[in-house]
Amino acid sequence: MSQDLRCGLLVAFLLAIFARSVRAEDVTVKGTKARDRTAAVTVVPERDLSAPGLTAADILRRQPGTWVTETGGYGSLSTAQVRGATAAQLPVYLGPIRLNDDLGGTADLSLVPLWMVDHVEIYRGHAPASVDEPGVAGALLFEPRRPKESSWAIGGGMGSFHAREIHGRAAFGDARASALAGLRVEGARNDYTYVDDGGTTLSGGPQRTAIRSNADAATVDLWALATAAPTARSRVDLLVNALTREHGVPGLALVPALRARASETRSFLAATGRIPCGSSDTCTISTTSSVHRAGSDYFDPDRELALGAERARVRADRFEQMAILRADASPRLHLSLLARAGTEALETAGAERRLSHRTFARGVAAIGWDATGDLALHAHVNATCNATDSASGVAVDASPLCRNDAPSARAGATLHTGPVSWMLNLGRYTRVPALGELYGLSGVVRGNGLLRPEGGLTVDVGARGAHKALSLEVFAYARMTDDLVAYRKTTFAYVSPYNVGRARALGAEAELTWTPTKEIDLTLPVSVLDARDTSPDRTLVNDVIPFRARLLASPRVVVRPPALGVLGFDANDLHAIYTYQSSRYADPAGLVVIPSQGTLDLELEILALQKHVAARARASNVTGERRFDVVGYPLPGRAFFASMEATF
Repeated sequence: MSQDLRCGLLVAFLLAIFARSVRAEDVTVKGTKARDRTAAVTVVPERDLSAPGLTAADILRRQPGTWVTETGGYGSLSTAQVRGATAAQLPVYLGPIRLNDDLGGTADLSLVPLWMVDHVEIYRGHAPASVDEPGVAGALLFEPRRPKESSWAIGGGMGSFHAREIHGRAAFGDARASALAGLRVEGARNDYTYVDDGGTTLSGGPQRTAIRSNADAATVDLWALATAAPTARSRVDLLVNALTREHGVPGLALVPALRARASETRSFLAATGRIPCGSSDTCTISTTSSVHRAGSDYFDPDRELALGAERARVRADRFEQMAILRADASPRLHLSLLARAGTEALETAGAERRLSHRTFARGVAAIGWDATGDLALHAHVNATCNATDSASGVAVDASPLCRNDAPSARAGATLHTGPVSWMLNLGRYTRVPALGELYGLSGVVRGNGLLRPEGGLTVDVGARGAHKALSLEVFAYARMTDDLVAYRKTTFAYVSPYNVGRARALGAEAELTWTPTKEIDLTLPVSVLDARDTSPDRTLVNDVIPFRARLLASPRVVVRPPALGVLGFDANDLHAIYTYQSSRYADPAGLVVIPSQGTLDLELEILALQKHVAARARASNVTGERRFDVVGYPLPGRAFFASMEATF
C-alpha cells in the first residue's frame, strides 16, 4: 500500500472521530441548484452519474457548449473544452480543490470520481465570483456527496474489455454532523479492436483490424470527508483523497508503444470553515486551506515515447489559502471580497532535470444589486499577481513579480419578464500559461517555454424560460482572443502548445426539455461553433482552429416503463442518448480531418427492495460506430457494462 493511501486511511479515521464528537444545532441543508443562475449553466444531478462504465467525459460530451477530447478507453487522458476554448482555460473543481491548477494546465477527467459526486455544475463562458479563474471558459464544479444520515453501501460491476470494479462506502451522522469514507478499486485491459489504416484515412489505403495493446489501467481511489455545523450559522468541512493508477502508455496508433508504462499518484487535503461576522446575520467569513500533490513516473525501456531517457519523472506540489467575506449592505445590495494566495512547484526529470516555481496572489471584488423586483445587476473584478522562475542545468528563467497582472472582469444584468429570464454578460480575461504548458512532460504532450500570456474579450446574451411541460435555454456568444494557446501535432509521437496569435469564436447553444407525461422526459442540447485564426500575419489559407467541431447535438429520451413497476420494482429508468459531433481539423493547415461521428448509448436502472438494491446496465456505442479523437487515438467501439449496489 502506498504512503498516500496509508495517510488517506489515517485521515479518514480522524474525520470519523471528528464528526462523532461535534454536537450541532439544527441547520438547513440546501438543494443542488446552481449557485449562479445569471450565467449559462447546466446542472447534472446524481441520478445521471451512476450508470456503469460511465466517465466524466461521457457526461460532459452530452451537455450543450461542451467539447471533450479523449485518447482511448478507461483510464486514458480525457479533457473538456467549453465554447471552443482550450482545456487549460476551463477550471475544474472537485469540492474546493482545483484539479487543473497551474501545475498541469488541464484537468484529466478520467481521474474524477463520479461514484463520490453528488452533482455537477457546468458554467459556460462565465463562472461564479468564488471561482478564482474567471473568464472565457466558465468552470466545471463537481460537488462531492455530503451524507445526511447513517448508511453504508457496497457494489461492483464488470464490462467489456475486461473492465471490473468494486467499491464500498460508509457514512454516519445526520444533517448537522456527518462523515463519509469510500474506497474504489477498478481496472480494465482496454484490449478493444480498431481499424488500423496506417495513416491513409484520406487516401483510402489498405486497412486491417488490430487490437489495442499496452492500454490497460488499474486504479485505487480512497475518499473521506466530514461536515459539522456547530451552530446554525457556522460550518466546517474536511476533504481528503488519495489515488494511485498504474497503466500502459500505448502512444499513437501510427507509432504504437508496446512496453512503455506509467504510474500516477494524487493526494489532496482541504479544510473549509464558515463563521458569521460577529452577531450579524448578513455577513459571513469563509476560509479554505488546501494541499495538492501529484506525480507521474514513466518507464520507457525501448525509448518509444521520445522522452529522451528510459525513465522520466514529474512531481507537482501546490499549497493554497483562500478567504471570502460576504456581506449584505442592504436587502438588495450584496458584496463579496475574495483573497487567494499560494505557491506551486513543478519538477520534471527525463533527459534533463528542470525545476519550476510560481508564487501567486489573487483578489476578487464582487457586487450584486437587485435594482427592482425584475432587474438584477452584477459585476466582479479579479486581479492576479504572478512570479515564475524555472531552472534547467545552470540556466534560470525568471519573470518579475506581477509581470502579468492585468485584471479580469465581468459585468452583467438579468431581467425577468413573466416566465422568461434574459441575461447579458460582458467579460475581459487574462491567463498566464500554466507551468505544465511551459515546462510540462508526459507521454503525449511536451511543454513550450516560449508561450506568451493570452487574453481577450467575451460577451454572451441568453434567455431561459419554461411553460407547462416545456423549458428552453438559449445563448449566443462571441469571443476575441490575443495569443490564444492551442495544441498541434509536433511529431508523430506527441503534441505541444503554441500561441495562435489572434482568434475569434462565434457560437450559440440551446437546450430544450419536454416532459409530456411523468413517464417520459425528452432533452435536446445543440451547440454550434465557428472558431477562426484572425492573426494578421497568418500564412495559411485555412483559418479554422484545429480540434473544434462546428456542431454538437445530444438528444436524450428517458422512459420509465410502467411494465417494470407492475413486476414489483420500486423505480426504473431507461435512458437513450445519441451524441453527434461534426468533423474537425487536426492541424492548422486543415489537411488532416477527424471524421464526424455519432454514438448511441442505452442505460437502464432498476431499484428494488425499497430502493436498497440498484441494478444498472449500460450499452455504449450500440451501433458500433468507428470513433476517433486526436488523430492516432482510436476510441472503443461497442461495449456493455453491468453493476449492482446495495445500500442500507
